[in-house]
Amino acid sequence: MTYLENPRTRLAVFFGFLLLVDWYLYFWNIGHFFQADTMFLLYHRPTSVTEFLREFIKTHPSGWYRPLANEIIEPIFYPLLGLNPAVYRIPVYAVFIADTIAVYALALAITRRQLAAAIATLFFNIHTTNAFTTYDAGYLPELLYTFFFIASALAYWRYLEHRTRWALGISLACFACALLSKEAAATLPFVLVALHIFKGFTSRKQLLAAGGHFVVLGCYLAFAVGYLHVQGVAFDTLLNPPSAKPTGGYQLILGKTILENADYGTSWMFNIPRGWMTDDRHLETGMVSFLKFFRALVVVIAAFLLLKRERKVVLLGTAWFLITLGPTLPLLNHFLPYYLFLPVAGVSLVIGTVFVWLYDNIRRFQPAAAAATIVVLLGGLLYVCGASIHADIRDHMWLGGSARLARSSLDDLKRLYPALPSNGTIYINDDEEPLAWHHSSGGLIKMAYNTKDVAVFYSSAGDAIPEGVPADKLILLRFQNKRLLDATDVFITDARGFVPYNNSGAYTLRISRSEVGVGDSFALEISGFRDAPVELTYTFNEGRVQLFQTILDHQGRAKFDVSEATPKGSYHFLGFKVMGEPDWFRADAAITVR
Repeated sequence: MTYLENPRTRLAVFFGFLLLVDWYLYFWNIGHFFQADTMFLLYHRPTSVTEFLREFIKTHPSGWYRPLANEIIEPIFYPLLGLNPAVYRIPVYAVFIADTIAVYALALAITRRQLAAAIATLFFNIHTTNAFTTYDAGYLPELLYTFFFIASALAYWRYLEHRTRWALGISLACFACALLSKEAAATLPFVLVALHIFKGFTSRKQLLAAGGHFVVLGCYLAFAVGYLHVQGVAFDTLLNPPSAKPTGGYQLILGKTILENADYGTSWMFNIPRGWMTDDRHLETGMVSFLKFFRALVVVIAAFLLLKRERKVVLLGTAWFLITLGPTLPLLNHFLPYYLFLPVAGVSLVIGTVFVWLYDNIRRFQPAAAAATIVVLLGGLLYVCGASIHADIRDHMWLGGSARLARSSLDDLKRLYPALPSNGTIYINDDEEPLAWHHSSGGLIKMAYNTKDVAVFYSSAGDAIPEGVPADKLILLRFQNKRLLDATDVFITDARGFVPYNNSGAYTLRISRSEVGVGDSFALEISGFRDAPVELTYTFNEGRVQLFQTILDHQGRAKFDVSEATPKGSYHFLGFKVMGEPDWFRADAAITVR
């Protein structure tokens, strides 16, 4: 027997390969900053053992009931690491690897083919939904409930095969842990019924073996929905939904919403970008064509296999996908790619079965061609998924986009104010691009400065500038062009200079030159304004927002000479308005004085 003919050796080599793939796909930027949901969990973490234990009998401030997933990493790591993000990802890596191993074990138990299990696991491991689930500790509920869900199914599978009561007990315990990690685990008993049918156990007595899981589910629903009212849901609202749709949050809408989300889900299942949630991928036409070809190949072969003995695996994998995805399908405007994480485990069973059938049939004629076909198809999938995953991690507004906004705005604030006044108040005008969610409504600032005696308000959240705050306690900031600017002085000079800027195509500000020196002159022109006194706001060398006034001539221009007394640096104009008028208009023009 050669070295690679040993099954254990092949398995070790396969998972070693997956670790390298994972590093390339997900873990190349281990030190990226936290995204918004993780920031929220850090700020609202339990600060004592008593608080942690209380989380098992009440909902989290987010409105969810996930004491195992939301309450463990943050209270342990934050006192030691603060806002240093790298180490927080270690438990995320560990649980993701555990999920991958669980999928392999599930596929091997169902298909009884090591090759099918390996292909299924590779598909699961490189799926684009993992750009989300591996990004940050905020997605740990998805990872953890998936692990306990599959572990429960595997233990129950063992119970079905050997009727060992300890396996049934482990399955029930894992089911309880899955429910304590994420509410969507409630679909497990129905998946177990699908396992019964797959095994050919269809009598009422045989199906009653899953009754313990339904009892656990009933107790959970009575507590989480009936008593805690998770996300405001109660039995009466489930049975008698309100006629008016609620505003914001999670809205369950039956009918057309289910079909629309299912349509997106079947595309995302094959990594095909569709809708605004995948806009950041920017895949080339050839890449999208490859994904559509991959989907067509799988669907055609899977449909053909419905006539073969492999149909049971195809049907089980499809049932797994539909059952586990079901709770998210009625969500209005909140159907997200990472909801497919557990459902993809079912699709992976289908993928493994389809590709092994393809391999076996080509191998009859040409063994080398069979291996080459599988390598080319899966290698192409890895290449395209890699491009999508890297784009999502880098730019998606719920991932890298959120983390960059949080990190850069915090850096700007730290640069402007290395220390905050005690019992101070911060107001951020973020109408141009909302920051409140990325800051956890001020939680980021309080954690970064290790204080709770600062009040933080955001215009995007509908907050008004607080009245009666002493001048030495008030900090006014404006978020513009992805930079946080200090506007305290301009507010004190003239509070009107801090109101939101309007966008207008009719009124635009232009500067005749981008760079000037001593002895030069330049003109500032505002289209649509003539013979009018105007006020303008600007920053000098990215410092505080300042306000000045000038008069436009009959051509809408104002001329300025550069002298030795003119401060040298970069002037960036932010907004303008006619004096005496209430409306400010946005500007985006700059000039450098050398």
